[in-house]
Amino acid sequence: MAVEALAILMIKRLSEELTNVFADIEGSHIASSRNFWVAIATKDNKSSKVVGIIGLDRKSAVIVEVRRVFVDPSYHRMGIGRKLIAHLEDWSKKQGIKHLFLTTSSKILQPHAFYTAVGYTKTDDILLAWENPPYFELCKFVKQL
Repeated sequence: MAVEALAILMIKRLSEELTNVFADIEGSHIASSRNFWVAIATKDNKSSKVVGIIGLDRKSAVIVEVRRVFVDPSYHRMGIGRKLIAHLEDWSKKQGIKHLFLTTSSKILQPHAFYTAVGYTKTDDILLAWENPPYFELCKFVKQL
């Protein structure tokens, strides 16, 4: 029950971000210390659809926070998430990045298995203070390049 409520909250917040934050991707995700990539699926070379996104926020010359990792659920298990992660990591290596980290919900376990499978290690549990709900539990994952 708690996981379902969390999923509903996350969908609500993502919807708000899609209309607010993502309305200005360049300003919010491609600022001087950030970058953002989009995976697009095409059908019969006619129509296209955004099926995944990933971003990063450079914290220092050698440290990057991986952000906004999302793959449309109808495209799960097709390698899109792995390709997005691989692209971000290749780009990061070329930029001299040595350390990657990300946070994800501690309650939804599917991402934990994915991040572990692509070489990230869980290091910390974090309690993030919010207004509603009053807190949000996160897990931190890290990877050395």
